Amino acid sequence: MTGGVVAQGVISRACEASRRLQLQNPQLWQKLRLNDYDMLYFFFEEPLQNFIQMGETLRKNPSASQEFINAIENY
Repeated sequence: MTGGVVAQGVISRACEASRRLQLQNPQLWQKLRLNDYDMLYFFFEEPLQNFIQMGETLRKNPSASQEFINAIENY
């Protein structure tokens, strides 16, 4: 029974992370979704967050891209 609860928690986290990615970066989500890799995204969501934010900013506000590039270079 405990294993089922744990599995349900993992599935829930995977679904939530996939939905967040779909909203934040639809193009990446579509590429990952082709092979159901979007459900694995929650493993890498935190380490990739800066890159996801950068991609979102580049799409919405290309002039702010230099700030992100400087932040990455100075990290």
